[in-house]
Amino acid sequence: MRLHQDMGTYVRQCGLSPRERQIAVLTTVRHWNGKYPWAAQVRASLEIGLDQAIIDAINRRATPAFATERERMAHVVALELPANKGLSDATYAAAEKAFGLTHLTDLAAAIGFFTMLCCTANTFDITPPDNYPARLAP
Repeated sequence: MRLHQDMGTYVRQCGLSPRERQIAVLTTVRHWNGKYPWAAQVRASLEIGLDQAIIDAINRRATPAFATERERMAHVVALELPANKGLSDATYAAAEKAFGLTHLTDLAAAIGFFTMLCCTANTFDITPPDNYPARLAP
């Protein structure tokens, strides 16, 4: 778990903007239905100024309105990568154009990190405490 923490530090400090990172994280956590990670990441998303409307749309599995193409692509990649176990050629090309190879690598690492986190939380059915009001939509 110490190595897991080191990876978390990297993800928080990588080349993605805080908004891009949180959009990818929320989308990934929603895919895996991670109850505790969702509650924690909603709190983190609000702290960095992510709009509640974006959070709510991701929770409903709807497509939010994004401020930038990079934000939109963070969502698209975070939807497609775990669902399809990879990216289509078209998505990869669009993501590489939007992010460049280094930041696309950062995005894939963030998605992988939160996939592992959700799988761990789901294995042990870790639910958020009552003081974390954000819950997954049915």
